[in-house]
Amino acid sequence: MRIPNLNVTQSVTQRIRDLDLQRFKLDEQISTGQKIKYAEDDGSMMSRTIRLDSQKGRLSQYQRNASYASEFINAGHMNLEKLREINQRAQEIARVAGSGLNGSGVETYSLELDQLIDETLNRLNSSHRGKTLFGGLELKPNFAHSDVVSQEAELKILDLNNSS
Repeated sequence: MRIPNLNVTQSVTQRIRDLDLQRFKLDEQISTGQKIKYAEDDGSMMSRTIRLDSQKGRLSQYQRNASYASEFINAGHMNLEKLREINQRAQEIARVAGSGLNGSGVETYSLELDQLIDETLNRLNSSHRGKTLFGGLELKPNFAHSDVVSQEAELKILDLNNSS
């Protein structure tokens, strides 16, 4: 069987063009770092890439949420620790004041207790990134000095037998 020279030349030339286009495509992939340029290059790979990209976005959102929760818990823990220290100091003052003090001692301790109450209210009203730490579901907690009765002894009895 005889193959005409023209067909051989054309097929070799076409093969060189195809290889050159393939080389150009590989060079472009190497330079851009992207294997897929168009969806029609590889549809299944493109859909997998899109799916992985959306999963990456969800994971980064989960990571941001976990980081925020950790910050919020740490801020609350720090404030609770300070409130514990304030409580310990108030107990110390109560023990000392119960042992009998003169007028200037009582006045000094009352001023310190006022400062402890102010510090407690500041801690209770504290917030982290615009969200209150101890306000519950309220947007702005309602802890104020009006809730603290000073210089009046008040006795409250809790009756657990009463159904109300």
